[in-house]
Amino acid sequence: IIGCSLRDEDTFLKFALYHFGMKKNIGNFAIKIIDKGIDNCKDIETKIKNLVAYPDKQDITLYDGLVAYLEGANA
Repeated sequence: IIGCSLRDEDTFLKFALYHFGMKKNIGNFAIKIIDKGIDNCKDIETKIKNLVAYPDKQDITLYDGLVAYLEGANA
């Protein structure tokens, strides 16, 4: 997820996350959150965990900026 804070208007992305996050017969659902500032990433992570049916099956990785993502340095 890049450049999206999961506002109420982001219905398509919210639906996609909900749809894929509700399948319990698959392994962990990998979600990479890339945003400027780790606090912003954590806010988005919280929104995702409140949105999906199985928050414990989500493999969420936070990246403090695009450079960190490209370098593989997660927070």
